[in-house]
Amino acid sequence: MTTTQCMPLLVERDFEIYRGQEAYCFFLRVAAGLESEILGETDIFGQLKAAWRLFEQQSRGAQKLSVRLLYFDLAPWMQALFEDTKKIRSQFLQNVGGHSYASLVRKWIKQNLMNPDPIFILGAGQMAQSIAPFLSEYRLLLWNRSPERLLQLERQFKDRSLVDRLEDERQGWARAKTAIVCTPVDDERDAPKVAWLKQLRELKVIHLGASKKQPSSWTSWSHCFCLDDLFEFKRCIQQSRRLHIQQAEHACQEQAKQRYLHENDQIRNAQVSFSMGTKFVGC
Repeated sequence: MTTTQCMPLLVERDFEIYRGQEAYCFFLRVAAGLESEILGETDIFGQLKAAWRLFEQQSRGAQKLSVRLLYFDLAPWMQALFEDTKKIRSQFLQNVGGHSYASLVRKWIKQNLMNPDPIFILGAGQMAQSIAPFLSEYRLLLWNRSPERLLQLERQFKDRSLVDRLEDERQGWARAKTAIVCTPVDDERDAPKVAWLKQLRELKVIHLGASKKQPSSWTSWSHCFCLDDLFEFKRCIQQSRRLHIQQAEHACQEQAKQRYLHENDQIRNAQVSFSMGTKFVGC
């Protein structure tokens, strides 16, 4: 447990107990995704809101007074929790989360290419099948040697109006502004192809089978980006991500502290008002 995490009051074998400011801080960390396996993920926040809406509906019709009172006690804190979570996420955790090849390729394209449309995907294996759905906002050109696997790839799209299944590989290269190659490198076969592609000056290629550690005709071409470029891009994202996570963790502690101090001030003000009122009546 790092120093930025909230410390439990009591730790048992199967559970931890938090109270006061530490309880609110921990709950805020959970809602912001800072206690999740994938740091910064957003699913947990939606699950918390859905659970609270369900409790809200059930408590309004509850026969037990204790349930209704619990709802009225928790409601202002839950409202504060939702507000603080949105604030922390918007300030520190935008676009922070885990990365797959598919999400990494999409982010790389958005950050590095001004006008990537249309995108040619060469191959229909597992890599192509994982990447293609992440690029559904673009017009996609699909080609593979196996018509059966190509058809299988096309079926992943509910809306096929932006998807063209090609019969000729050269059509894809000629029409595309960006190409994603999801096949292994075969330099003997690829060298003539790369020589021809160099004439297409606007074309940018992302080759997910190429690496600069194994030089080839692809890696020697300035318009071709390979796994090394993606990994460097990921490293930069992770550095920024770590900083954002640290800032979010600190913000959770500060926000919990402010909420707790505000609540104590309200209690003290109520006690002073009550005390003054009692004294006045006594006079």
